[in-house]
Amino acid sequence: MTPRASLALAVLLTARLVPTAAAQDAVKRAAEPPPKFREQTVSPAPAPIPTFKYRLMPSSARLAPGDGAPILLRLRYDPSDRDWGEIATNARTWAELPVGPPLPPAAGATVEKWRKSLDLLAAGVRRESCDWGYPIREQAVDVIDLAMPDAQTMRTWGWLQAVKARCEIDRGDYAAASRSLETGFALGGKVAEGPFLINGMVGVAIDMIQLDAVEAWVAAPGSPNLYWALTDLGRPLVSFDRAVDQERLLIERSIPELADESEPTTPEGWSIRLAAIDRRMRGLAARVFPPGDPKPGEQEPYLRASLGADLAEYKRLHLDEFRRRLVESGGFPTDRVRAMTDDEAAARGVVLAYRTVWDGLFRDWRLTFNEAIERESAADAERAEAKRGPAALFVAFSPHLESGRLAMSRLDRRVAMLRAVEAIRMHAAANGGKLPAALKEIREVPVPVDPSTGKPLVWSVDGDVATLSVPEPKRFTLDYRIAIRRP
Repeated sequence: MTPRASLALAVLLTARLVPTAAAQDAVKRAAEPPPKFREQTVSPAPAPIPTFKYRLMPSSARLAPGDGAPILLRLRYDPSDRDWGEIATNARTWAELPVGPPLPPAAGATVEKWRKSLDLLAAGVRRESCDWGYPIREQAVDVIDLAMPDAQTMRTWGWLQAVKARCEIDRGDYAAASRSLETGFALGGKVAEGPFLINGMVGVAIDMIQLDAVEAWVAAPGSPNLYWALTDLGRPLVSFDRAVDQERLLIERSIPELADESEPTTPEGWSIRLAAIDRRMRGLAARVFPPGDPKPGEQEPYLRASLGADLAEYKRLHLDEFRRRLVESGGFPTDRVRAMTDDEAAARGVVLAYRTVWDGLFRDWRLTFNEAIERESAADAERAEAKRGPAALFVAFSPHLESGRLAMSRLDRRVAMLRAVEAIRMHAAANGGKLPAALKEIREVPVPVDPSTGKPLVWSVDGDVATLSVPEPKRFTLDYRIAIRRP
């Protein structure tokens, strides 16, 4: 098992702590000057007849019985390692090419070469369920070592599936492209059904790849309108709620003594429990921040300062704080805390510190986008404070929920903006190919609002070109610059 395929590294990647090759590539891309706009020259297009002539997601009522995961996992064994490397490199390159020019002939040849695999992919995502079969309960305290190579494998198939759709769009076969996009979006949804935040993040990435192909569809001359197909995707397109519930239990599964509600009845029992907690905490830290690592992570100094060299130093560093917080929590009177042995006070104190910090890390998850943004500074300050205390390890292993919220927001915002583009194409079809001076002029269909803030999308027209954007805070959401194609 390579480190980058483990849950431990996946957790830390979402927290931006571990500089793996994938993370370094992401940093390099982020450092490049970002594009200012998504350029779209579009043709006027009324709604198709019938309305759902083209769809972007398979109907749940038409899914076949059974579990799709065995089919999807089997696909990796079709290509050789050499072929798989070529698929991963080339499919990503082709999928990320700007819309407009047709894809190179090699893209179509690769799709044709792996058509049988893509047919199986389409079958797998059209099963009613998708159980990735992670042995979470079986691995229990070792769940942090859970191998997850399948997530990145599915992302590669997502690239190739989007390339297939773009090839079909290039040749004007919109019926085939519609089915291909159904498969791509369904794949993103199936991957996101996995139990961890990284599954959701990869699911969002796969859906974003499919939206690149949707943009190619929208920009193609004479393409059918996808307003209602995009509307039918629903919101949120990907939900992280199930994954967040699983992530809440990550530390308790790795250190079950933190959740053990039974209480030792002797001082020796408390000493044994404290030693077990300390041993497991140091084991977690060593797996990701091994001693003597020549490239320590940014969290390592905090962990060393928090954990100390051994249990005796950990108690010396934090015992006074443990006793104080046990009293402040209201769970014990002062006299009761004073009467505790050092090991009992430390054992109870580290459990309280864990629950306080961990609950605080997850507390804001169900806030609205605007509420969460208002809380950002306070949440960052709480996290920074926790790093300086006895619970620094738990902060290091916390999933970066803000990244998950941002990923969901960017995905839903992009769908909403593409819906608005399709509403504009409908308006142009009914008004001699003209752009609306304001979005409120569009009467053919409702123009969506920004799903993150609930505010109207921002629209401005400068001659024959218009700009469509989301209101502040944009949070890395690109504007669309739109022109109507002339006959």
